[in-house]
Amino acid sequence: MGGHQVGGDADALDRARDLHRRGVEANSAGRPAEAASILRAALDVLDGPDDPAPDDPAPDDPAGIRLRARVLMALAFAVFEASGLPAAEAVLADALTEADAVGDAELSALCHSQRANLLGRAGQMSAALDELDAAVERLDALDARDQFVLLSNRGVTYSLLGRLTEAAADAARAVRIAADAGLVREEAMALHNEGWIAYLVGDLPRALALMRRSEAMGVDVSGAVSRLDRGRVLLEAGLGREAVEVLTQATAAAEERHQHHVLAEIELELARAHAVRGDVDAAERMARAAGQRFRSADAAGWAARADLVLAQITAGPGGRPGAVAEDVEALIARAQDADDPLLELESRVLAAQAALDRALTAAAVAHLDAAEDLVASTGGTGLLSIRLQLRLGRAMAAAAAGRVAEVPAVLDLAADDLARAQGLSASLDLRTAIAVHGTRLAELDLALALPSGPDAVITSTERWRSVTARLPRVRPPGSPALASALADLRRLREDLRADVGAAARAELLTRIEAVEADVSEHARGQRDVDARAAPLAPLDPETLREALDAVDADLLSLVEHDGEVLAVVVASGHASIHRLGAARVVAETSRRLRADLQAAATHELGPMRAAVWSSLRAGLDDLDRTVVRPCGLARPRVVVVPHRGTAALPWGMLPSLAGRGVVVARSATAWARGLSTPVATPDVAAIGGPDLPAADEEVRRVADRWPRAALVPAGNSSAAALRDALVGADVVHVAAHGLHHQESPLFASVRMADGPLFVHDLELSGVGAAHVILSSCDVGRSTVRPGDEPLGLAAGMLALGARSVVAAVCRVPDAVAAAVMDRYHRRLAAGDPSDVALAAAAGEGEELGRAFVVAGSPWQVAVGSG
Repeated sequence: MGGHQVGGDADALDRARDLHRRGVEANSAGRPAEAASILRAALDVLDGPDDPAPDDPAPDDPAGIRLRARVLMALAFAVFEASGLPAAEAVLADALTEADAVGDAELSALCHSQRANLLGRAGQMSAALDELDAAVERLDALDARDQFVLLSNRGVTYSLLGRLTEAAADAARAVRIAADAGLVREEAMALHNEGWIAYLVGDLPRALALMRRSEAMGVDVSGAVSRLDRGRVLLEAGLGREAVEVLTQATAAAEERHQHHVLAEIELELARAHAVRGDVDAAERMARAAGQRFRSADAAGWAARADLVLAQITAGPGGRPGAVAEDVEALIARAQDADDPLLELESRVLAAQAALDRALTAAAVAHLDAAEDLVASTGGTGLLSIRLQLRLGRAMAAAAAGRVAEVPAVLDLAADDLARAQGLSASLDLRTAIAVHGTRLAELDLALALPSGPDAVITSTERWRSVTARLPRVRPPGSPALASALADLRRLREDLRADVGAAARAELLTRIEAVEADVSEHARGQRDVDARAAPLAPLDPETLREALDAVDADLLSLVEHDGEVLAVVVASGHASIHRLGAARVVAETSRRLRADLQAAATHELGPMRAAVWSSLRAGLDDLDRTVVRPCGLARPRVVVVPHRGTAALPWGMLPSLAGRGVVVARSATAWARGLSTPVATPDVAAIGGPDLPAADEEVRRVADRWPRAALVPAGNSSAAALRDALVGADVVHVAAHGLHHQESPLFASVRMADGPLFVHDLELSGVGAAHVILSSCDVGRSTVRPGDEPLGLAAGMLALGARSVVAAVCRVPDAVAAAVMDRYHRRLAAGDPSDVALAAAAGEGEELGRAFVVAGSPWQVAVGSG
């Protein structure tokens, strides 16, 4: 026993047990330095004086030996965090000696388990699994807590080896053991592990929900680890900004508790996050720092992962494609030596890309074949990012080999993969963010389609633009916690409107920020109850022509390619492609136009009015000359599908489109799917909002236009009343103040008497109304995410079930809005399609009335229905 005595009187054993308990708690709470100090004190108590008195207990006392082994196992964990695997294994070897001395099955199982833990954290996963299997053979000898630890660790190890079925089984069993034994802290950890495995399976809403449940239990576990894993899920979901925020919080927690290994893992994920956001320098810096930490701790497997991330950054956008080939080949060999299939899988995918960059198609195909064999041998990977990279590689390899005819089938499979991943979630936040993973596939698709002409380009752009639009409608399960958080936010937003002092205002803003974060986390964890419903197919060019012909409309679809804006046009049934100029120039023209539009809507322009309007009209003419006039649009109605650079523009104000019925759509597929038979005698709801002097008069006039109309005056309005109307009526008109939230567009809102109704509110109920009219200011604006997914109030309503939404893309004076809306409903009730009715109504008054747009699809009442 290395010259140490193990024993002492009963008081000494009690003191050592207490120190051991405290040391284990410090380890679990992420305080390894504190744990090591406490555990070494426990060893001092157990070892006693160098020269024991004759009446001291025997040095081979079994109780003391068992306790000493447990203390050493816990100390090995703390030493690993501070000094790496070799130093930790030296401590653990002493523990194994103690276990062998007493032949205790329980102690032996624990030693195998702890050694597996250390091997796993060093990246030696297969060796770790062998140790865990040996420990599980002695599972019945362990108490409930140790059974939980063992199964949790084996579940995590299975997950890292890609054996997700076995991982899920062990995680679920660990949750049951902890819950049955009343181990609250352990149950929280097991729930988090279940969330981690859900992430690996690809079920991101469930992953976030389980991790949230774990954190909500409020137990003292490592905040660094929980935030690290949540950051990984957010990153896979395409929420790069949110991932950076969470991982930065994790960094602070790891530094505070001296969790050096965890800190390196966080740095590695931050490297990925910065790369996704386009900050290559920060990404490389983080990846190198993580690799150095792993190497210092002799964690070879993790160091290889850091080198892989660095190679991915180097080969990615803004990096140095083609410069990583030799490094990746070495990484494959290192992964094979370590028997790490996930590391090899990602390395193979990167190696295939590097080979394609050098026109080595056969080598690329060999790597892709090997990668797919790895996926099959481990039971598959649920990570969408990896699956789509494999699809991208296959498509590029087929194109490079001249087998272009094979590419569409691969791209269809990739689009379906993306749709299924989005369809798991009832959160628009997740659905739209995940689209970023399809960006490179869409770019490849468009590049291959261009030489084949406009029909091929239509097929290409619709394949990707229509993915989200053709998903089954969100069907949320209902969440009392989310509804309660939204009610709290509504009250706080109203409190903020009161005349309060600076300190009270600052406190309210802090509380609002916290509740908004709470709402976002709740919403992201909502799973769609129809998650397995199959997505609809995108529209083919011939069917699109038939749909356009049926309503006498032309199509103007804008797309960016290789720094240039292209227009795909279907005019009078004839398809063509037009090159409109540099994307940065079009984007800057659009930005200036939006700024001038907001300025022109300001009430007190004074002497600046003429200059502002002159600039606005010049901008409208400039955009019209650049984007619309070259395209030869001939029909009286136009469907515009903008790209991210031309989002949220007042298309009806452009000279060439004045007087035409214009519909702005997310995709041609979404527009065509929204077309419907004219409705006879619709149920109409007209609702007013507070602090809008003419609101009651506006909604009264609207109600007078329709035979079946319910009127809710401003004083009686509520968020619940508006939500109920949006669920139950055919047409809903809202005369209320609105607000777009640029950074968090799902908090875009319209204000009722009891506070704002947010897009998040509608995620709980969906939207049943076919046609929604928002005479509020600004709510036609949207935030366009990577992947070209728009989010805002109007876009949210369309995604949640509405077929058609009328909204303004800027502030519109109340009197102007009321006049346009009165004329609009008169024409709509007379049978005009919504786009035709709006063009006529807005064309009769002040120019700013033409800032209203019809989004989605046209809506129409059957003539004579009244």
